[in-house]
Amino acid sequence: MVKVGFICEGETERIIISSPQFHDFLQSIRLERIEPVIDAGGNGNLLPKFLSAHTNTLLAQGAERIFILTDRENYPCITSVKKRVDAPNDHIVIVAVQQFESWFLADSTAMKSLLKDGQFICDAPESFSVPIQEIGSQLKARGLRGPGRVSGKLTLAKWMLNYHNFSIARAAQHPNCPSAAYFMQKLNSIAKQVN
Repeated sequence: MVKVGFICEGETERIIISSPQFHDFLQSIRLERIEPVIDAGGNGNLLPKFLSAHTNTLLAQGAERIFILTDRENYPCITSVKKRVDAPNDHIVIVAVQQFESWFLADSTAMKSLLKDGQFICDAPESFSVPIQEIGSQLKARGLRGPGRVSGKLTLAKWMLNYHNFSIARAAQHPNCPSAAYFMQKLNSIAKQVN
């Protein structure tokens, strides 16, 4: 098994990557998640001057490959985010087209469960600059309660995992969620190199 470390921009990503569901997925493709899954505490903490400490923590735990998960947010393009992060060449930087929470919208199975709506499909999950607002609007339109506007991201992540079985692998199958698909492609590529 390849030992893989993860540095996440924020707590939402850390919750999902730390989950038993994601652990089981990694095990199924013969990858081993290294602990801790690091929450960098915001994209400003993914600058090169901070990144080396996170990298060293994971390398000390035996990581053979390191992924960095971040959001594009207000940057003009994914390439500009990768330049800002300026990660070592052997790191794999995954940039959500807008924000990581758009991956929730891409997992139609989890969203159907959350919204109690077996017909729900989001055609363009990565088109929303603030996907949690879209999720909140969808809940409200159905008369359901959802997480609060800002602090609700963590609650939403926990809901999606614990009650609605969110899966990055399912999000990656959405035809319009390229960042999740890229993440799955890179994970599978590493697994195939060794297995």
